[in-house]
Amino acid sequence: MLARYQIKMSLTLPGFVGDEKQIRLFLTVFYWLATHGSGWPFSSISSAQLDRQYNELKTHKVDPIAALQEELFWAVCRIRMAHGHYVGYCARFEDVFGEMASFDETIYKQELFAKRDPEARRAESCFFYFYQNKTINFTPLTENEQALQEFLLSQKTPANDVVEALGPFLTARFPGLSADQLHRSTHLALNVLRVSFSFYLMDGNYFKQADFFGANKSSYREQRQRQVFLEFVESLPDRPAYSAFKRDPEAFAELLFYLFVPVLAQFTEEEKVKLKLLVEPTDILNRALFDFVDDLGIATRLPVCADLDEADLVVAVRDDYMASDIQRWLNGHANKVIDWYLDATVTDRHQLYERIYALYQQKQAAVNKLALKETKARA
Repeated sequence: MLARYQIKMSLTLPGFVGDEKQIRLFLTVFYWLATHGSGWPFSSISSAQLDRQYNELKTHKVDPIAALQEELFWAVCRIRMAHGHYVGYCARFEDVFGEMASFDETIYKQELFAKRDPEARRAESCFFYFYQNKTINFTPLTENEQALQEFLLSQKTPANDVVEALGPFLTARFPGLSADQLHRSTHLALNVLRVSFSFYLMDGNYFKQADFFGANKSSYREQRQRQVFLEFVESLPDRPAYSAFKRDPEAFAELLFYLFVPVLAQFTEEEKVKLKLLVEPTDILNRALFDFVDDLGIATRLPVCADLDEADLVVAVRDDYMASDIQRWLNGHANKVIDWYLDATVTDRHQLYERIYALYQQKQAAVNKLALKETKARA
């Protein structure tokens, strides 16, 4: 895990060797997962004193969890600096954050860090602002976040080029998707900017909390969408300015994919299993079946007026009042029919899910085969 970010453990002098920025991100996640904010892991820095100093910052967070995480990160930075480890000057950080209106505030006071020159303290402040602004979230945008979005959009960097190119690329791959739909969500627009600028500023992938957990990607869902985002990253110009995004294309594509899943979900109906329920919708005993089907992300329930031939699978409760033409259809398409009963058990629902899942895999395989054919044709 550490080797992915060029971090090594020194055996001669206990500690970490590598990019100081990545080391600090790793340590912050490590201590957060160890404490979750319920305890303070450092004895050399007073949590109460640091909390007071943090709340004096113009950019301090109101959300208590976000504030605790940023205070933990600030403590890690200050301890690393006290032991002689500094992030150093980085032109990209200075170019971006040096023009922010909120950057006129001195994060590291001269009286506390008198041994460091102004340039070193400014570089450290840039990295602190980076940490504050990189985190993806879905809470209502604050005034600072709205200002951040406007500021990032006004920049002229490769990160802006990536964001600008993403919209047309996706609308070309997903018919019916418009640029307006991509930018309608302010959270989506800002989070895409955050991810793009984070990769640009860190010159590639950076340490995240998700790196501590196994990559349990669902292999049966949205494979086509993942491939589309990977194709987007690979389509970026092969120039040094865009190397930050192409150095680890899978990581960049995966983050973009997760951000866009809610938007793209409405354009994947052809991959879902189409279910037709021939049951009495007003019967309270059948309500559990409707809820069960509606909660499945791999199936969609056809409307009552839909033709039986449109369905991939029909779930039917047969009774004496069923029309004769429907009875004949069910008898003639036994391979597409599951008989349902009012006293259905958990086992019955599990068997229904297994049947739906098998059909979904068949449809997914067909879609992936078509996508591969289209990719080869474009190549």
